Order: sequence, then structure tokens, then C-alpha cells
Amino acid sequence: MSIHPTSNLNEPDFNRRFFQLSVVNILSNLMVPLSGLVDIAFLGHLAEIRHLAGVAIAFKIQKRLNRLV
Repeated sequence: MSIHPTSNLNEPDFNRRFFQLSVVNILSNLMVPLSGLVDIAFLGHLAEIRHLAGVAIAFKIQKRLNRLV
């Protein structure tokens, strides 16, 4: 008895599920740069520039690590 994982999936259900997963993935990918922009926007109001520089460096490191994973 051979069971295929896609044997009981019909086309509309597969497309709907694929679209749901793709929307979640797109939103996840948009959140990384938005988090950096929010950090910079909040820290841009501080008097000392070193805080903003630290967050900018941390954001660049986080972006590189996300590309590796």
C-alpha cells in the first residue's frame, strides 16, 4: 500500500494553503527592516549620537545573521 502525501490534496486547497503561508513569510520578512527603522526613529531623538550608532551597528549585525539562517 503506497501512500503519497499529496494524493488527497486537491488543487484549490493546496493553492489556498500556499497563499496563506506565503503571506506570513512576506510579513515576517518585512518586520526585520521595520524593527530597525523604529529603533532608529526612537533613538534619533536622544541627545547623544553614540546610542544611535550602537543600534545601527547592532541592526547591521542582525541583518547579516538573518541572511545566514
